[in-house]
Amino acid sequence: MLFGVGSSNSVGLQDILNAAGGGNNNSATTDDVSSADLKDALAASKASPNDAAAWVRLGKAYQATAGDQTTAKQDKQAEASYAKAVESLVKASTLKKNDTAILKALAAAYAAQSSALQTEMTTLQNEASLIQQGSSPSSTLLPSNLSTPDAVSAAQDAIISQQVTAIQQKITPLETASNKATTDAYKTWKTLTTLNANDPAVWFEFANAAVNAAQINSLTGGTTEKNDAIAGFKKFLALAPGDPLAPQVKAAVDQLEGKTTSTAAATTSTAAATTATAGATTAAGTTTGK
Repeated sequence: MLFGVGSSNSVGLQDILNAAGGGNNNSATTDDVSSADLKDALAASKASPNDAAAWVRLGKAYQATAGDQTTAKQDKQAEASYAKAVESLVKASTLKKNDTAILKALAAAYAAQSSALQTEMTTLQNEASLIQQGSSPSSTLLPSNLSTPDAVSAAQDAIISQQVTAIQQKITPLETASNKATTDAYKTWKTLTTLNANDPAVWFEFANAAVNAAQINSLTGGTTEKNDAIAGFKKFLALAPGDPLAPQVKAAVDQLEGKTTSTAAATTSTAAATTATAGATTAAGTTTGK
C-alpha cells in the first residue's frame, strides 16, 4: 500500500488529505450550468466553433448531465457524458491556450471522470464478490475428503468462474480509463503550477493530484509523482505558512518522506477534520489564512 494510503485499520495519508479537504476530492463545480443547459450549449458550440467560452459551457453542461446520470444509476450514459465533458474542455483549452480558468475546469473534469469510473468499478467488484460467495469450499483449509467438490458443485464453480471473469473484463477498461483521467488531472495541475507559481491553492491541488497519480503508478514506482506531491505541499507551505491546513499538510509531507507512520498520523487527521471547513482549498478557490 503506497504511503499507508487506503489502510482499513489505520489512519494514513489519504485520511489526512480527506480531512483537510483534499485527497481524492473529485467534486468539480459546474457553476450555474445544469443538465438542462446541454441542448443550448450544444447549439452554441456548433454556431461558434471557435469560441472557447462556448466549449467551456458545453463541457460543464455535459459534466452536470453526467452527475445527474450517476445519481440515477445510469452508469454507461454517465461514462459517455464525462468523456464528452473532457473532450469539450480540451477543445476549449486548445482554442484559448494557457487559460487558468479553463485548465482548472479541465483538471476538475478529469478528476470527476476518474471518480465516477472508480465508483462503477467498485460496484462491479462488489458484484463479483457476492457471486464468489456462492462457490464451493474447495479452496478452504478443510480436510481434503471434506472439501473436494462434487460434480454439481464443480459445475456451479465453473459457472461462477465464468461470471467473475466476465465482470473482470468489464472492470479492466474502466480501470484503464480511470487511471488515464487521474494522470491527466495531475499533468493539467502541473501545467497550472507554471502559470500560477505564486498561488498556494494551485500547489495544494497539484500535490493532491500527484498523490493520486502516485497511487495508480505505485507498481511501476510512482517516484516522480511522489516527489511532485512532496514539492507541491512544501510550496504550499512556503506560500501560505499560516493557512489553517498547514499542520495537516506538514503531516502529509512527513508521511510522504517516511518520517511518520500512518498510525502516528491519526491525531493529526482527527484535528484536520475540525479545520477542514474553515481552511479547505478548492480547485477554483483560494486558501484561507494566507
